[in-house]
Amino acid sequence: MQQDELGIWISPSKARVAWFKDPDGYNLSVTQLADVEKHT
Repeated sequence: MQQDELGIWISPSKARVAWFKDPDGYNLSVTQLADVEKHT
């Protein structure tokens, strides 16, 4: 998946997803959903 310079992937629905590792080394992600009203 193509990511920007900060490592954030923008999905086809315009949601933004970032991955990082927690202190125990597990991969976690945070998703910011797109504002549907702005993209319709």
